[in-house]
Amino acid sequence: MAARRLLHGHEDDDEYESSGFTEEESNTLYVLICFQSAIAIICGLFIVFSYYRFKDLQKRSSELVLLVTISGILCNVSYMLAPDNKTGSAQCTAQGIMMNFWDLSVILWTTFIGYSLYCAVVLQRPAPSRLSMHLAVWGAALMLSLVPLATQSYGDGGPWCWIAGKRPADVAFRFVCFYVPLWACFACNVFLYWKVA
Repeated sequence: MAARRLLHGHEDDDEYESSGFTEEESNTLYVLICFQSAIAIICGLFIVFSYYRFKDLQKRSSELVLLVTISGILCNVSYMLAPDNKTGSAQCTAQGIMMNFWDLSVILWTTFIGYSLYCAVVLQRPAPSRLSMHLAVWGAALMLSLVPLATQSYGDGGPWCWIAGKRPADVAFRFVCFYVPLWACFACNVFLYWKVA
């Protein structure tokens, strides 16, 4: 954290909000997060390259995988941003919004993959239009990522900036804007894949 405090101008320890980790733990976590994110980005870029390189892959089902991959790449980029855990800073807020938006996008796209399979196999009808899926995923992810701005809830979320967990409103926003959609999509995916199988 010392390097990040200097990088972001937080030389005074009292001015810098602690994430609950020691300086060494924070630095180790950040290096591990960057390493994992770099591997994920490289793998994602390989999928994107393959999609555009091989014409046989350019089908609707592969397009949904491509959208999950692009969302995942951008999510990992947001994890790699050097965190400025000072609640209320522009960089912290931007990282929190990006992380929430891209994480939710990945989750929602996986649900639309399941729903598309359900439509094709069980209902034997076409999946929803591309436009309706894009509006649903990007619209829901954007709305759920902007709501915490109402109470300035983006801040120190541990080793990075996310929806802070210090006030009751922050905790409520964590559940409403991330964990409830996550578990709802998980339950929906379990149901859809159970029906498809």
